Amino acid sequence: RRYQMLTITKEKRPDLFETHKLSKDDLKITGGTYNIKSKGHALEANDSIRIYDGTLNLDAGKDGLHSENNEDDSLGYIYIKNGTLNIIAGDDAIRGNSLVQIDEGIINIESCEEGIEATSIKINGGDINIYAKDDGINAARKTNHKVAIEVNGGNINIKMASGDTDAFDSNGDITINAGTINIEAVSAFDSDGVAILNGGDVTVNGQKITQ
Repeated sequence: RRYQMLTITKEKRPDLFETHKLSKDDLKITGGTYNIKSKGHALEANDSIRIYDGTLNLDAGKDGLHSENNEDDSLGYIYIKNGTLNIIAGDDAIRGNSLVQIDEGIINIESCEEGIEATSIKINGGDINIYAKDDGINAARKTNHKVAIEVNGGNINIKMASGDTDAFDSNGDITINAGTINIEAVSAFDSDGVAILNGGDVTVNGQKITQ
């Protein structure tokens, strides 16, 4: 069944509101408009969440997008090719245990603890706006993938809450190859490995960063 517009709230679908799981294995979205409010994860899948197009308005008590597979490290990933995502999350806005890859699209994360979290995060393009209370983009080991954040393009705006917060936080490496990044934060980059700025336009608190 195809939906051009799908609205899920506690009042209209209490069963989905309580379980907050729309897919057991793979969730693929190719278009349409989805308005989802959940006290748990808004969209959850064990193996993968793949978004090719569409508009998603997500208001979640836990994660906005959540993909986790404890049996296969190659799964539990999130791929965003295009589309528009507006996310309010009580925990992570976008969390894939193995990989999160963003090629294009408009992603507005209005409020969350952590914006994008995975073992490995690759951003190739898109317009991404994040307001986070803990980490904006966080790479932490959850699988055997390389722990890393890699930015190859896109426009990324991150505004962090005050306190012990990081715009980019990696337990491994951070590599910026291209793109436009604007950060408002006490701590812009925190890496346990190597942090490399190969290209792109990076501004932190109004000051352009060259290395």
